[in-house]
Amino acid sequence: LEWYDDWADVPLAGTTDEVLPPPGRGFPKETAELIKEYLRSNADILELLHRAARFEDGAPSSASGEESVPPGGETYNVSISHMCVDLLQLESALRAETGDREGALESLRAISSLARFLGRIPSGSAANWSLMAWRSFLYGLERAVSMFALTPAELAEFAGVLERARENEIMRVFVASRAVETVEWFKQPLLFLKGYSRKGLLAWRPLVLLYVLCGARDSDLSSFLDFTEDLLKVTEYPPEKWVPEAKRVKVPALSSVGVNMVQPLALIRFGEHATNFCALFRTARAGTAVERFRVKYGRLPEKLSELVPEFLPRQLRDPFDGAPLRYRKRPVGFVVYSVGLNGADDGGEDTAPGQVNLDILFRVRR
Repeated sequence: LEWYDDWADVPLAGTTDEVLPPPGRGFPKETAELIKEYLRSNADILELLHRAARFEDGAPSSASGEESVPPGGETYNVSISHMCVDLLQLESALRAETGDREGALESLRAISSLARFLGRIPSGSAANWSLMAWRSFLYGLERAVSMFALTPAELAEFAGVLERARENEIMRVFVASRAVETVEWFKQPLLFLKGYSRKGLLAWRPLVLLYVLCGARDSDLSSFLDFTEDLLKVTEYPPEKWVPEAKRVKVPALSSVGVNMVQPLALIRFGEHATNFCALFRTARAGTAVERFRVKYGRLPEKLSELVPEFLPRQLRDPFDGAPLRYRKRPVGFVVYSVGLNGADDGGEDTAPGQVNLDILFRVRR
């Protein structure tokens, strides 16, 4: 955590995602040296993350095949998750950009291991960081496929990782974990004031106590549980229905204190966030399948339907509009993409001046 506090003061361009260069561009020399120094200063944490990943790969599965809370999960300090995800994401990108092929793939395996670990901890924060770790894995995989000639076995390995990351289950765990966390706030509402200034405590503490004594807390909790149950039902639909179905969920009429604690409108956007992650997973699965096809046959497929059934069990659909995912060959590489939240086909582009919510894509530049 001391490292992360220092990292927040590093004069770089915002978040870790913004610091990372496009595949093959390399880091500016000063940035690369700065990142190397931070990785060196946290080599012990990185080693533990890699050892955990190797242990998980060799550990036997449970008899039922179901994932339970991992050893140490009950006492895991979720506040260090951001730091762990950032460390592995920086390490993977730096290794790739400096040509360390085996090291970059090892970092990718560690990121996916961390994502699975966090997804099995019953905490809304852990579930959120699990999704962030999965996003780092998907971006790292895109970089690796662009920069290295992965073997058929390596591509099949990463395709298996994507296949086992069940879309609906990931989002269901996210909603359920958020619910568990919020119920704890309702049970101990004074925790809501943790971190407030002395002045803020003096203003809010009497109001929170009155909130409990007058019964508004119990009423809010009942309404919130009904709300959560309706959101969980949304995850049972196909992903292309998540956005419209989530918008149909009735926002609970909570008291002003309850609204400040729960922020239900943020949870209503679950459909958008969930569909966005689903699109990231699906484009990565299809993009990895395209690369497997290219490695085996020495050419790119003309259309995604050529991947079925050898590399994909079925043609993957865009979760935003239900149509098949889009695919385009480029002068250098290819792109598989979803239309994204704006619902418009932007030609496989995810950035444009003055525009937002463009295509969500898996782009290989090679």
